[in-house]
Amino acid sequence: MRKIKNGDDIMNVICIMSDTFRFDNLSCCGGKDVKTPNLDAFAEKSLCFTNYMCSSFPTLPNRIDTYTGKVGFPHFGWGPMPVNLPTMAGILGDNGYRTQIIFDPPNLQKNNWWITRGFHASHAIHGQEGDLTFLHCNDPVERHLPEEKIRTETKRMGAYLADIHPWINWERKTEFDYHCVKTTVEASKWLDLNYKADNMFLWVDIFDPHEPWDAPDYFVKKFDPDYDGMPMRDPNYGLAAAYTERELKNMRAQYLAEVSMVDKWIGFLLKKIEDVGWMENTIILFTSDHGFQMGEHGHVGKGNREKPDDNLWWPMYSQLRHIPLIVYVPGVTGGGVCDAMVQPQDIMPTLFELLEIKTGYSFEGISFKEQFYDSKAEFGRKYAVSGCNAEDDWKVTPAVTTKEWAYMSIGADGITPELYNRKLDMAENNNIIDRHPEVAAEMKKALEDFFESHNCPRDEYMKLAKKI
Repeated sequence: MRKIKNGDDIMNVICIMSDTFRFDNLSCCGGKDVKTPNLDAFAEKSLCFTNYMCSSFPTLPNRIDTYTGKVGFPHFGWGPMPVNLPTMAGILGDNGYRTQIIFDPPNLQKNNWWITRGFHASHAIHGQEGDLTFLHCNDPVERHLPEEKIRTETKRMGAYLADIHPWINWERKTEFDYHCVKTTVEASKWLDLNYKADNMFLWVDIFDPHEPWDAPDYFVKKFDPDYDGMPMRDPNYGLAAAYTERELKNMRAQYLAEVSMVDKWIGFLLKKIEDVGWMENTIILFTSDHGFQMGEHGHVGKGNREKPDDNLWWPMYSQLRHIPLIVYVPGVTGGGVCDAMVQPQDIMPTLFELLEIKTGYSFEGISFKEQFYDSKAEFGRKYAVSGCNAEDDWKVTPAVTTKEWAYMSIGADGITPELYNRKLDMAENNNIIDRHPEVAAEMKKALEDFFESHNCPRDEYMKLAKKI
């Protein structure tokens, strides 16, 4: 509802997206490998959704689901946002909001992909991954890791991303030179310049902890103080067997170091929001798009696409699809937990209902507004489907999730489906499909119904649902 408990209007919305941030990294949700004190403190004021599953996978398809309230992956994959779909920012702009995106993910910066469509203002921080900014070709690009240990499918100026990224960022000297710091500081500057206004919408998109992982050494040493080998900063998307156990430990440390740095600087931004007095009239949302496997299920990465294993398909296990969603609504008691099965396409209708914005737009998402006032309230989705477009080359197979079960339409052998009891096996290590064939049949039917309801073309459906 637009009126909050003290009678004031909700005037502003801030959404913070952190790329590749796994749900099990939040210490407030039971994560044990890393502490996230700032996000934990934010969760104490907010509602934390423990069953938030990605829908369209990975980065760009997820943003499109979130920006449009539609599920994209049965129809399109990695590429431009369809120009016929209204956007969250565009509709908010039509309803009197001033809209701004501040972002550093390089995949959002292509002018012809329309990811920033609908925003009044767009501010990009350059230099992430292979985003070339200022050439200095008198300096050679140095090789940091052997080819068998890194992603090799993408090059810039003849160099691999693991090598071109430090070359792009050659002037980096202090923590303030890192991208998640720059992005949150720029968002904080924006607050200084706009805090007296109302009806403001700010989207802050942070590429970290997406690889290449390059947090300052003092963050890494918190998690792996004794390692003296090659830093595992930009691993191949393929088999974990390409790495030693010691290298996998350092890979996790490199990733968790970036998680720790992201938490620190999101905390900086949240403190700024508090300082300018916006906690009383601003909805604040923190989320991610997908996760990353670091040895779990014998995989590294988020798709079987480089130096691949023999199985064409990878199941979309929890490490890929289970992501955080923490939402603060002023005037609503915080510190709550909600186990409703929510997904990215639900964010847009929820925000619009909270803001009392009415449109003729047909959402595919479901508003979870009632969950803020009763976290146990009935929600309209039993099954969450997570998947990747069949024409994309990620080679990730769909998953169906309920509060209790997870069904992989194609399992680790590339043929047989798998079933997991999430209440007993959250990491999805113990396949029990033989013990519960009736549950597997129900989950398979839910996947078939999902494709039918989205009018998925038959040939594409057969690729996505192969051997389910």
